[in-house]
Amino acid sequence: MPYKGEERRKYIRLNSCFPVEFSLIFIDGRPPSIKYQGFSHDVSKGGLCIRVRDLKPEDAEALFQKKAKLRLSINIRVPLFRKPIYATCNVAWLEETKKDPSGILYSIGASYEDIDPHQRNQIINHARRLKWAPRIAAIIIIVLLSGLLATYLYQDRIRKQNKALVGQLVEVSEKRNDIFKRLNNLNQTKMFLEKELSRSQNKIHELEIVISEATKAEAEEKRLKIAKFQSEVEILRQENSALKDKIEDITKGEVLLEKQLASIEVESAHLELASVQKMKGWISIHRNPRTGLVISYEGDKDYQDWAFTYDEALAVQAFLSFDDIEKASSILDFYKYKAKRGKGLFYNAYDAYTGRPVEYTIHSGPNLWLAIAACKFMKYTDNPAYLKLAEDIANIMISMQRVASDGGIKGGPGIQWVSTEHNIDAYALFGMLYELTKNKKYKKAKESAFSWLKQSAYNKPQGRFNRGRGDATIATDTFSWAIASIGPKTLKENGMDPDGIMEFAEKECKVKTQFYRPDNRSTEVIGFDFAKATNLGRGGVISCEWTAQMVVAFRIMANYHQNQGNLKKASMYSKKAQFYLTQLSKMVISSPSPTGQGEGCLPYASIDDVDTGHGWRVAKGRRTGSVAATIYYIFAQRGYNPLKL
Repeated sequence: MPYKGEERRKYIRLNSCFPVEFSLIFIDGRPPSIKYQGFSHDVSKGGLCIRVRDLKPEDAEALFQKKAKLRLSINIRVPLFRKPIYATCNVAWLEETKKDPSGILYSIGASYEDIDPHQRNQIINHARRLKWAPRIAAIIIIVLLSGLLATYLYQDRIRKQNKALVGQLVEVSEKRNDIFKRLNNLNQTKMFLEKELSRSQNKIHELEIVISEATKAEAEEKRLKIAKFQSEVEILRQENSALKDKIEDITKGEVLLEKQLASIEVESAHLELASVQKMKGWISIHRNPRTGLVISYEGDKDYQDWAFTYDEALAVQAFLSFDDIEKASSILDFYKYKAKRGKGLFYNAYDAYTGRPVEYTIHSGPNLWLAIAACKFMKYTDNPAYLKLAEDIANIMISMQRVASDGGIKGGPGIQWVSTEHNIDAYALFGMLYELTKNKKYKKAKESAFSWLKQSAYNKPQGRFNRGRGDATIATDTFSWAIASIGPKTLKENGMDPDGIMEFAEKECKVKTQFYRPDNRSTEVIGFDFAKATNLGRGGVISCEWTAQMVVAFRIMANYHQNQGNLKKASMYSKKAQFYLTQLSKMVISSPSPTGQGEGCLPYASIDDVDTGHGWRVAKGRRTGSVAATIYYIFAQRGYNPLKL
């Protein structure tokens, strides 16, 4: 059927599609036609185009002859317009647009005769939305996909940068370690040669005394012996000269290596500083904003989402050291206001997301460390917000101390064993509280804790601390924490040799082992075991946390001897601290989780899931990022003592 093009251009404006019902109202007064179901095709302010299939021939003819009008019922299916919009329209034109076996498709140009102006605008606006919505949606999808791609590329670049930083740190640490080994070998050779030189010089001195005592009146036989002695002296002097030359060559080699080491130290210092900052980021990423708690292990499903109270106490101090008061405060807020307690003390572990206890054991140590963290917060910020939290814990410890026959603080409520470690912690806490409050009960409690440590924990024959009351087991942390908490000066003044304690720790707890990185590349590492490795069938295991504790102790010893004017010992301890810190740097791994973005962290230990020798097992070792190990590494790098205000 033909139509007038000018009329069509007059009405057609917006491509859009929505349901339209209509019936024909005949001008000659006949009854309305059946209702037809159609769809809009184009919409304008003056009308719309309707597409419909299979009009009755007589209805199509009436429309073509313009002997009928349309009564429309337009359905716009959006919540604001639930009722149909009604309109009366004149027919502008009619066209057969398609004819196939399924029937004839008609297009009807309808111009409004009677419609509410407001509803007409609703139709136009809806048509515009239909026209632009797909385009806007496509743009939004493109923007979102572009954003996701940009985010992925950015995070991928960050991950690569972080992994590269870890790789550089490990590489530089291996170079430092190689120089340390060569210096140590030269030093050992030099010491041997110096001993030989000293022995030879003593022999020459003895022979010269014999020769000087000889007189011309002596018998011929005696003179022959003197001549022989003189010959021996000459040979020894020649040997001495050769030894001195060797020692001089070794000294030159040492100077050269020291220069190489100094050059590497500059590069290493930059990498270590950057790594420590990244580790702070790694710790922050694993903090739940709702509870404030930091997840203790990344990569061990057995401890997924666990936040150990001891680790949280370390995290408070770590955040304080980075001047991040808000994060430090959020952890203490959890324990002050939200954490469930048992017998006035906190449980060993909580779920970082829900805040519910996940380990219902209560030990004194984690509570003491939490109180220490609260004291550190007050010292750092001059804000006593958590002082009562610290005092509540301290008062429970004092009550345990008072009822004990020997003044030792038990491992926790209902526990009979007494740990040296816990009493070292208590000594530190009571000292801090006395310094902050000047309350004499804390001074008395500190003195009582020290008395127990001196009388019941210190093993005088072996020059070291036992693990606990009546327990001579070797525990490495009792040595490092004794140095950090009590201090070398106080130990020395009370007949407990701090140098002897450190020597014992190195002799009995130092181990050398192969550390297999997550990519299975191995490297030789020297560090400290949890106990005396030779007593355990598993062989040597390096505890990253306890090795870092020893580094802190070595630094304290270096400062102590520096203040005492013993520069040689100060230098020795300083070098030991650097050596073991280098060993730990070789064990830094990239974060194993997507959220960690490859940032550096320390594994818990050099081997997976092994017995520590103290009644508990390590986490999944070399593949598990440990908050405690990472934070103590930061303390070791910074020379920070967490057990002193």
